[in-house]
Amino acid sequence: MSVYSDAQTIFDELAADPDLKQGSLAYVVEEAAAGSTPDAPGTVTVTSYPFNGFARTVSTKYVDGTNIVSTDKQLSIPGSLSVVPVVGGFVDIDGSRHKIVRLDPIPAAGTPVTYRTFARR
Repeated sequence: MSVYSDAQTIFDELAADPDLKQGSLAYVVEEAAAGSTPDAPGTVTVTSYPFNGFARTVSTKYVDGTNIVSTDKQLSIPGSLSVVPVVGGFVDIDGSRHKIVRLDPIPAAGTPVTYRTFARR
């Protein structure tokens, strides 16, 4: 095991701790049917990946008024999630869908322990 794998395990244990648990969090993938176009949209398949993590209001040090605004949410998504989150993807925070506007893997290279995520309603 590497240092990052160990750190990932520690993050997962902390996020799963019942004393630290925060509501329901899920990463959501929406996929359009093959051959869909804007003029002929097909069926959209929605797959939800629940995770243990942390959600909060965005830290003021990240607010620039354009890319990140004060009403955004800041989340910590575990690096052990079975799918890799992407900008433009979605997260459900207590059932409310938010679009990911920024995603920073921590650390920036190697095995991600967590993803610092900014999402907007």
